[in-house]
Amino acid sequence: MKNAAIFGLVVEETKDNLNSANGDLLEILKVAMESTHTHWLMTDEDEQFQAAIAAVMLYYGEDREEYKRLKWEVEQIRKAVALVNAIQVGLSISLDSSFGENSKYSPIGLSKLWAEIKKGK
Repeated sequence: MKNAAIFGLVVEETKDNLNSANGDLLEILKVAMESTHTHWLMTDEDEQFQAAIAAVMLYYGEDREEYKRLKWEVEQIRKAVALVNAIQVGLSISLDSSFGENSKYSPIGLSKLWAEIKKGK
């Protein structure tokens, strides 16, 4: 379980680092992920991933398209995780049309990007 104070500190430090970053959403995400992945206070990779995304969302703010695109992709990841969990416990699943389709956003590839950062690419 994450410590809220440490999580908040890492998110704020990462967000502050983004002020000197240049580039598009993908480049900003890379900087954030590299920052959280190497942060000495946070060693859990799931928390590092979450902190990076939170920092980028705060950096852009709710009114920006980048924020909305990130929010959409995080929702898709949550739906996928929920789907897998439901299938694993034997629940019958019916996919609704909001799962990854009919959206103005294209996937960023957050999970793939995170895997690349962890490998040091």
